[in-house]
Amino acid sequence: MMYILLSGNPPFDGDNTNEIFKKIAKGRFTFSGHEWKYVSKQARDLISRLLVSNPERRISASDALNHEWFKMKFTTKFLDVDPTVGNLLKNFRNENTFKNEVLKVMINMLTEQELKKLRDNFRYFDKENTGYISVEELKEAMHKLGQQMSDDELDRIMDTIRVDKA
Repeated sequence: MMYILLSGNPPFDGDNTNEIFKKIAKGRFTFSGHEWKYVSKQARDLISRLLVSNPERRISASDALNHEWFKMKFTTKFLDVDPTVGNLLKNFRNENTFKNEVLKVMINMLTEQELKKLRDNFRYFDKENTGYISVEELKEAMHKLGQQMSDDELDRIMDTIRVDKA
């Protein structure tokens, strides 16, 4: 996400999902575009540590939040963003594609243990084993977890997380 927000492009691209996954697995990316001249070396360092494909060598979330980039005092000088970044983000407008690609990157960065826990949690919600969580399934699971939510709250949650919108 940080790479995309600072450059307007994903760190790994390709003509199809398999090509993207191969690049993610290799963990090779660059800061070669002209938009990176506006990004601090501290931000590039943090991104480099976040995008390590081996979870054993990747920076932890806690260490990432304590990285020097988060401790920097930002002035308007640092906020001079390449104007093309905004345009690149606008071109990345298909919300579903963006969400799906970010989710794929995030899932690829999980350890096997984290993936198992995520699958188990998903299955807890997906009672009908459809691969999708319906509003009714979410409502039932939240009720079992002691979370009472209105239909409006559930609909807002589903609209926020839904990745299959047309």
